[in-house]
Amino acid sequence: MSRTMIIEESKDAFIEALFQLLANESFEHITVKQLTLESGYSKRTYYRYFKTKTKILDIAFCKYLSNYHDYLLGSSITPDTIPKHLLEFIWPHRDKIELLARNDLLVPLLTRHIQTIVALLLSVNVPWRKNGSNDQHYEYMVDCKFNPNFWTNLSA
Repeated sequence: MSRTMIIEESKDAFIEALFQLLANESFEHITVKQLTLESGYSKRTYYRYFKTKTKILDIAFCKYLSNYHDYLLGSSITPDTIPKHLLEFIWPHRDKIELLARNDLLVPLLTRHIQTIVALLLSVNVPWRKNGSNDQHYEYMVDCKFNPNFWTNLSA
């Protein structure tokens, strides 16, 4: 087994350990000791790849994003099939998404990676997007601050 595969295997073990522990404990109460016991790897290995528990979530999310990107590249995408493709990809991960939501981790995770999500989606060629189009309006949407009165102001 190559060194890269060994590294990925240990990272995956910590990711799975975190989700196993999240099923019964809050994120804040999960300790590094619990993660090492559940994963079967040492504290030294944990700290080699992760500085915090949040970093485990970030790495897991980036892996899922990469897999989603590969999935989209292998799919025939039309405006009508976008919901189908999204649900087909997300459905097997619904338990983990639920754990993240229940622990108030999902929205912060998505927020931390919103620019990566947008870049990933824009990198998938779709027939209705003009080649060389100006993506500035996407950047504007990403950089906007949340306005709780947005929908009220829109309807006024």
